[in-house]
Amino acid sequence: MAMEDVQDQAVGRILAEDIVTPNGRLILPQGTVLSGNHISYLKKWGISRINLERLPGPKEYGHGIRAMLEEAAEGLLSPMYACNDYQNPMVRATYHAGLGRMVERAVSGWNIPRKGVSLPVNDGRFQDLFFMGEFTLDDVISHEVELASFPDIYFKVNEAINSSKSDADYLARIISSDVSLCAKLLKLVNSPFYGLSTRVDSVSRAIALLGADELSTLALGISAISAFQDIPEELIDMKSFWTHSVAVGILARHLGGEIPGLSGERLFVGGLLHDMGRLVLFKKLPAASTEALIYSQTNLLPMVEAERDIFGFDHAMAGLMLARAWNLPEFLQDQIGGHHDSGDLTSLEAAITHLADFLAIGLVFADKGSLILPPLNDSALKLTGLTPEGLEKILPDVEREFNEIVGIFFG
Repeated sequence: MAMEDVQDQAVGRILAEDIVTPNGRLILPQGTVLSGNHISYLKKWGISRINLERLPGPKEYGHGIRAMLEEAAEGLLSPMYACNDYQNPMVRATYHAGLGRMVERAVSGWNIPRKGVSLPVNDGRFQDLFFMGEFTLDDVISHEVELASFPDIYFKVNEAINSSKSDADYLARIISSDVSLCAKLLKLVNSPFYGLSTRVDSVSRAIALLGADELSTLALGISAISAFQDIPEELIDMKSFWTHSVAVGILARHLGGEIPGLSGERLFVGGLLHDMGRLVLFKKLPAASTEALIYSQTNLLPMVEAERDIFGFDHAMAGLMLARAWNLPEFLQDQIGGHHDSGDLTSLEAAITHLADFLAIGLVFADKGSLILPPLNDSALKLTGLTPEGLEKILPDVEREFNEIVGIFFG
């Protein structure tokens, strides 16, 4: 039993003692399993602290509480899937996998997010760089390129990727000169993500095992993360943003793992950077981005469609222009710019990134993120050959690698 803040409670927690008014009238009895309505009711009464039973272990949960958790999870997932056809086998498989994943996490103590709790409120602090209707996407990207603050290592790695004169020794020296980047790369190479049988203790050894192109691509993606700063924390939870991006990268790597000619590292980094256009919009147009978030939730529209209605363009277009301006490799441009295409996809890497993004949102890998799941593009399924059985096969490895890599990047 422990006193906890009401606003931190989730559906499914159990009251450890009666809650009464100052004059002794019973509000809720001991043993009540809290629902969303209960929590709202307590807040209206001005009750901020309550006694709750400890969270039981997985074997202690009975059918009744598990059903409550499933109901709470469905309350979040159902509106999220509003723009998708539940009769589609892959949509249905993703929904049920996401539901099961949420319930298992809730059984272990995770609080199921409630609809709308992460929506920002513009109280006048968010000021857009441009007035609505008086700018183009070129204006936004040009300003970002002009002021972006990349670490020196990013430019050195990117130059090495694009230069035919660079060799493995040169790349190893560049990466080894940045202690933070080097440490993250070596942790990643030694993680279950690669499953190597021997420990890798140097960048040179990592290059020998993975190849210079693959390791330089990883270094590029990791170093690019630090370029996106100064985004209002009230507008976006950056840890959730990058958590989602890591999930997309891992899923993309697995989705392409059985397809000859594709690089797992390229797919991972493309997933890691696929939404960088959103960060640019948050930085330059925070007030309009707030409007787009609310518009998305209110109208049950995917964020990408809300952006098109509010801005006249979307974050995939913004990310593509930014990738071109920064001279990122063409394969990254394809993944960043093509992951929300609604027509027939022709790029296999873009199709994989689209599917990975769909799955990462639909499986709820990030606690805060997209409110409405964008429609699944059937052409991506045709290009990749993904089936519900194939999804079920990769999910255990994805889950294990996800927990490990999130710890490496943000632990």
